[in-house]
Amino acid sequence: MNKRTVKVKAKLVKANLIVSEGDGWRVEYDRVTKDYVSYVKGRGYIGSSAKPLEAQQRCQAYAAEALTRAAA
Repeated sequence: MNKRTVKVKAKLVKANLIVSEGDGWRVEYDRVTKDYVSYVKGRGYIGSSAKPLEAQQRCQAYAAEALTRAAA
């Protein structure tokens, strides 16, 4: 087992900013890639886009599709 650890300076790590959040989903702004990232609870990352509205619509479309699959 490798016991080496890597120390990273705090200023080098840029946390994502939460842009919008709903029941079971959230959209974050990735400061490194400059994209808006979509996350769904229980699934995780589902995609990224250049605009926050597109990322939010992706979350909502995924949730609607999941409900459709569950109802079938």
